[in-house]
Amino acid sequence: MAAFTTCVKSKSVDFQKNYLGQNINNFDTVTTQLEVFFANNANSNDLTTWLAQIAAWKTAGDFLPTLTVHGLTFTNCRVTSVNFPTSDGGMNSAIKRGSITITIEERYAGDLTNLDSDNYSNLPTLLAAQVHTIKDVSEELTYNLGVNGQFSLNHSVSVSMADGQAALAKTLGLQIAGSILDSYLPDASAGVYTSAHDVLNTAGQEGLLSSSINQITGEATYTRKIDLLSNVETSSNTSSTYAHSLSLDKEGVIQVSEKGKIIPTSPVSGAGVYSDAVANLPAILAAAGGRCSTVFTTYTAKLDQSITGTLDPLFGTALKVSRTFNEISQEVSYSVTFTNDPTFGSSYTTDRSTDIGKDRNGIITLTEKSSFIQHGEKCDSDPITIYANDSGGSFGRAFAQYGNFSGGLEGGGSFTFKLASRSLSYSPNGKNLSYSVSWTSDNSVSASGSAAATAGITKISTDISDKLPERMRQEFPIASFGMLVHDPDQTTLGSRSVSITANLDRAGAYSLNSPALPSAAIAYMANLARTALLNVFSDLGLASNDIFITECNYNFNSKRNVNLNVTAQYIQAR
Repeated sequence: MAAFTTCVKSKSVDFQKNYLGQNINNFDTVTTQLEVFFANNANSNDLTTWLAQIAAWKTAGDFLPTLTVHGLTFTNCRVTSVNFPTSDGGMNSAIKRGSITITIEERYAGDLTNLDSDNYSNLPTLLAAQVHTIKDVSEELTYNLGVNGQFSLNHSVSVSMADGQAALAKTLGLQIAGSILDSYLPDASAGVYTSAHDVLNTAGQEGLLSSSINQITGEATYTRKIDLLSNVETSSNTSSTYAHSLSLDKEGVIQVSEKGKIIPTSPVSGAGVYSDAVANLPAILAAAGGRCSTVFTTYTAKLDQSITGTLDPLFGTALKVSRTFNEISQEVSYSVTFTNDPTFGSSYTTDRSTDIGKDRNGIITLTEKSSFIQHGEKCDSDPITIYANDSGGSFGRAFAQYGNFSGGLEGGGSFTFKLASRSLSYSPNGKNLSYSVSWTSDNSVSASGSAAATAGITKISTDISDKLPERMRQEFPIASFGMLVHDPDQTTLGSRSVSITANLDRAGAYSLNSPALPSAAIAYMANLARTALLNVFSDLGLASNDIFITECNYNFNSKRNVNLNVTAQYIQAR
């Protein structure tokens, strides 16, 4: 080694200025290529010197504070490449003599004076101290302002590490990117900001941060994204937005819906800020009805020409409400719908229909069918209360509909209607209730409170048959005279039979298990039969005369049917 001698030859020097964008001189690079010659005069057959030179440069790529090559000193540099050529020629035999070609890169801080401002804090000093570590810095700031005061801000900074420094991306790279982002945060003590600063300062928040690191390429990126909505609640650090839709169906029912979301605007992490968004939801939902009513009033006249006159207003109770809570993104969203459907009430929805019919006997039947779906919890309301409050108006509603069509039923509105049937159904799930009530003009049905109903009769029918009296004349043939007619001026006895059938009410006393005589019903039926028998003279245009009962019987069965049969005979007056 003592005989080892070297000489150095400069092959090239390259100078390059590196910029961040177009104007910021980040750092300067000086690349020098040297050829180092050596001679081994001690032992022509020894490769030790050659191997020692290889070992001296095997750490190529590391940045060094200084590097001296045969009296030449380089600072803040690294060896980027080393070439050890060999050949059969004596000059590069690697035994007696040889040559090594090395490339050395030096980095110097550039002109960063344009970055020396309050917006970038200590960034120029940091970049100047890390010229050998940082390759590039890029920044993108996007700001959009909407017509309703809505705005969005997206601020992204990427830092690329130099070759061989990828491992520093998650420490130094993110530190620099975060420093640039933080330099844009509003400071209440400062009086002037850029437009982005004004937005941030007014919002009083930092935004939502995200970061990414590529440990292979050595690129670190920090992004701050702010989406502030049109309704900012500064007292609770929340913001909300909503949109409306209005629909008109083929039945003329209008629905107005509001869909919206609430997000926190404070940078503070944890459940406290998200809880503000959750806490604000009831107030926003409470005010949604007023907003939907405004939409209803403003736009119903613009739908089409089918909407005329005065419309039913929107009900204050929501038709349906949905709420969605996302604790990961810390967003609260909702949807609420209001309607002017007259079947929709404050505590239940009503579905109602009215049937009007007339049979071939001229009997008219009115039927109202109603069903309810409760809005509250299961079994929340007493179904009997709902039925009692609603059923009282059943006949009035049904008769009003009948009045609209009675002219087309060949009878007008002169009929007297009586309750014919009633049914009530309550679903086991405790939410649904339905009932049906029918009225009839059939005179055989007893009206509520009538004498027949008081006697326990729900339905009654009468059948009358007459056997008319006949003149008692006899004819006798007489020879040579012809026919002789004898007229005693008398008639046979006439008769009238009355059969009355009645259905009794459901009193247990009428059951054949413990039979009791339906005295009141029979007395009522007997009185009807008496009247019908006495009317025989008026009905047939006969003069009143003696009349007497020849038959009278009655019976009743387990179906609560009572039959009364009466026959009377009478003579025709002379």
